[in-house]
Amino acid sequence: MVVVWIDGERCPPCLRCLAAVACLNGALVQDGPGSLPVLDPDRCSGCGFCGPACPYDAIAEREVPAYA
Repeated sequence: MVVVWIDGERCPPCLRCLAAVACLNGALVQDGPGSLPVLDPDRCSGCGFCGPACPYDAIAEREVPAYA
């Protein structure tokens, strides 16, 4: 399973989060200008569009082992 991880130290207070704009499922939400994006894991499909859209390299995908 792939999960999206947001590095809060690399993520500056953007007026408009480009990664949230790139998210086709609305899984990344920015509450207001300058706030950090928050991920809704239930809406995230793991498509990977958000990572390259972030100019600060603050979003990454991580492979998480699935447990039976």
